[in-house]
Amino acid sequence: MKMLYFEPGMRFSSKCLFADEMLCSLDGDVKIVDPYCGEKSLTLVRMISAKSVKFLTSEKKLREKEGKIFLGLLQDFKADYPTVEIGSYAGSDLHDRYILSDSHLVMLGSSIKDLGRSESIAIKLHKDISTDIWNSLKERFELRWKTSTVL
Repeated sequence: MKMLYFEPGMRFSSKCLFADEMLCSLDGDVKIVDPYCGEKSLTLVRMISAKSVKFLTSEKKLREKEGKIFLGLLQDFKADYPTVEIGSYAGSDLHDRYILSDSHLVMLGSSIKDLGRSESIAIKLHKDISTDIWNSLKERFELRWKTSTVL
């Protein structure tokens, strides 16, 4: 288990710490749930060296002004990182933020793009000690992914 604390106002440092300590070691197929995906999310997601990444986010948030700008940047991102898919989910039940890899579960207190804006934590658990919740979250992710629109 690994836990990180992100101080409020430490935006850049928090994102670097999160990338170095949690994202870079993720393996296999990575699944991310974060209703607030943005440009800063893509900056961090590109540091994941897993074989594929599926990022599920809220369709509602993508309709906002920032979301429209993000959709334009996403096309360039996809050209450089073809193993990363972003799914737009229309349901209203996305709230918590988490990441599943083949061997770990990462739970986040804030959105990836907003790390360091306010106080937050991240907890990384090995799948062996979180099997029940890992399996439940993976199953829920797959159900949501099937109904999402890949951008």
